Amino acid sequence: MDLMKRIGGRTFLFFVSAAAVFAPSAAADTVKLDNGDRITGAVRKLAGGKLTIDTAYAGPIEIEWSAVSRLAGAGNFDIRTSAGRIYTGTIERTDDKLSIAGVDGAQEIDINDVSGFAAVTEKPRAAFRENVKIGFDWGYNLTRGNASLTQSALGANAQYADSKQKLSGIVTSIRSRQGNAATNRHAGDARYDRFINERLFAYGLGGVERNSRKLLALRAKLGGGFGLKLVKDKATTVSLLGGANYSRENYFPDEAGANVSANSGEGTAGIEITAVRFGGIEFASRLLVFGSSTGSGRYRFEYDGSVRLPVFKNFSYGLSFYDRYDSRPAVAVKKNDYGLISALGYTF
Repeated sequence: MDLMKRIGGRTFLFFVSAAAVFAPSAAADTVKLDNGDRITGAVRKLAGGKLTIDTAYAGPIEIEWSAVSRLAGAGNFDIRTSAGRIYTGTIERTDDKLSIAGVDGAQEIDINDVSGFAAVTEKPRAAFRENVKIGFDWGYNLTRGNASLTQSALGANAQYADSKQKLSGIVTSIRSRQGNAATNRHAGDARYDRFINERLFAYGLGGVERNSRKLLALRAKLGGGFGLKLVKDKATTVSLLGGANYSRENYFPDEAGANVSANSGEGTAGIEITAVRFGGIEFASRLLVFGSSTGSGRYRFEYDGSVRLPVFKNFSYGLSFYDRYDSRPAVAVKKNDYGLISALGYTF
């Protein structure tokens, strides 16, 4: 009987040892903390400053990212930087650097530039949909007094970003009516960014605008240049833009029925600021200045600023302000056109 117990005990120890040998294949990711502790399991994601790892002995646990000194992930991950770039590959953290080995080659990113990552469980590369962000906005204002004033606003925006490039576009439509008088402003802008490194990028832009209040039937612009990210972290990005563009303007016929048009080459300078504060409130501000190269002394600027508050899941409330200024309009209209818009938004 004692012999059987000894044989049974040895058999049990054999299977435990064998399980220990083959266990790493099921728990291949290793995390080392600043205090020297090691945790093995399956790393799932980094979000909100917390690293989530599935363990066999305690289930999923969350670890403060700031407490991690080393990380070796055997699986593929989608890694997003504060600059908006997305990389896909295996990861390894060593102190203040995150090394990535993937289809785009070997990359090394400063830890402060990593905004988050997630394990890719089905594909070795991020799906196209995961790199796309689409949003819609709708607003309506009604004011009644001696005359009723109504204003409606529709907007749509989309963005695609990966490790090498970013493509973004926005379309807005604003209609106002006071009594029997109606005005409208429609605009669409698109931009393509090609990343040279984490701070420097080249861009190309295009846009169209129609604004009845400024008697503008159509303005089309096309240009490009370079951008430099002065500040880029998890919460704030500040970028400078510089380049040139060509614009063509067509105005509505004047009282005499004459058509007015203008062509212009313009130098471009601008600044963009985005920030996330106070638990998810998004701030965005962009100023572009266009100076005519014809020697006329004419210049224009376009300003857009917004605040967006999260409401419920993918829904948000936004308040935006726009201003379009022309120092020398081609027709007799006011130099400034500006407005304030409140809208409900949905992003997916």
